[in-house]
Amino acid sequence: MQQKRMGLKMVQNKISWLDVAQAELERANKNKQPKQLAKAAKLMSDAMPYNAEFAFQAGSALIFSKQSAQAIRYLSRSLKHKPNYINAMLAMAHANAELKNLKQAKHWLLEVKKINPKNKVVADNLNELEKALNANK
Repeated sequence: MQQKRMGLKMVQNKISWLDVAQAELERANKNKQPKQLAKAAKLMSDAMPYNAEFAFQAGSALIFSKQSAQAIRYLSRSLKHKPNYINAMLAMAHANAELKNLKQAKHWLLEVKKINPKNKVVADNLNELEKALNANK
């Protein structure tokens, strides 16, 4: 019902398609719909490619919806515009680990460690990642 009203407002030029996309992003997030969230977040990021936060949201949503390969594109975009964005770096580590790119995952954890040596996520995951890398030798 809400979507129909928003569509009507858009047709009447009372709101923009960007407002509709933002509302869809919020709705999908609230309703815990990972595929719809990923779709809406990608739309927002593609509409505003210089917005690091929308790119991060898209990358995170893609990881959550088991599309880590696609997530790397958006996370890279996020880091291009905000190079020391720790959450995006951690998400890059996660996406690469999901894809079994363990050396890349380690790289991103070490980048976070340079910025924040006491980061809990790095502390919790770096040793396990090292073990996995050593097991693959």
